[in-house]
Amino acid sequence: MKMNRTLVILISLMLALPMMGQPHRRGDEKSFKAKLEATKVAYFTEKLNLTPEEAQVFWPVYNKWWGERQEANKKVRESMDAIEKLEEKGGYTDPQMKKLIKEYSKNLALESEIFDMYIEEFYKVLPTGKVAKIFVAEKGFRDMLTKMWREKKHPRPDMPPHSGRPDPSKKPE
Repeated sequence: MKMNRTLVILISLMLALPMMGQPHRRGDEKSFKAKLEATKVAYFTEKLNLTPEEAQVFWPVYNKWWGERQEANKKVRESMDAIEKLEEKGGYTDPQMKKLIKEYSKNLALESEIFDMYIEEFYKVLPTGKVAKIFVAEKGFRDMLTKMWREKKHPRPDMPPHSGRPDPSKKPE
């Protein structure tokens, strides 16, 4: 049973990952996001070793957390953008800048509050060890996507595109 689940996850990853490296047009954006989400679900399910019962209660909590994190992060970026614009423009008053800094600080605190609140929610649906793995999986998934993006934008000359293996026809220098 566990072997079958692992096999399904690995096959899903193998099918979806090469597609994510392909350029996509605006019309394909929904398809791209769906593939990315499916890959993320497979990746996390494997890394957290979720049982079907755990997955059923984990994903709604995780998805809600993810949405709230995205909103809070957007506020942080927007408040930083406002600080940068005012700073670049110059000629601002101290009260103007203090107001923007306070807003930025408030948004950072909101991110932290959301994080703390959802850690407690995760403890309600998963054992502590699996809660820790959420954050390890987040980093691993982000690193994997970053690596894929870098290889696509700046491929190494000794590697064929998207294979991750050295090109045997090229001799190491």
